[in-house]
Amino acid sequence: MYCIALKKCSTRFFSEQMGNVQPGTIVDRKITIPGRNDFYLVSHCGRRGTVSPMYYFAVSDNTGIEFVDFQNFTFQMTHMYYNWSGTVKLPAVCQYAFKLATVMGEHSKIAPDPILNRKLWFL
Repeated sequence: MYCIALKKCSTRFFSEQMGNVQPGTIVDRKITIPGRNDFYLVSHCGRRGTVSPMYYFAVSDNTGIEFVDFQNFTFQMTHMYYNWSGTVKLPAVCQYAFKLATVMGEHSKIAPDPILNRKLWFL
């Protein structure tokens, strides 16, 4: 399964008491795109202000697992980041990739290989 996670999302959810929704809230109906396997996930609690959810959508699915199981697995992955005892906004594997890319971009003094300039994913 290939899934895209969008971190910067302007959508906000509120509870009936006009506060933040509980961590683990998944919204996959009414405001999502019909015909696409997509969902919003609020995986962490807000300390201050309004919690912003993550938006996920599956680009390709050849695994045969139920989409509800994938949603639950995504939420469970937000608990696996070792630098924080609670849940984080991003699943742990995505957080590690983001952290590694940031560190390499800031501290690596080696120029990238010129062959990579012709690759789409390097742009």
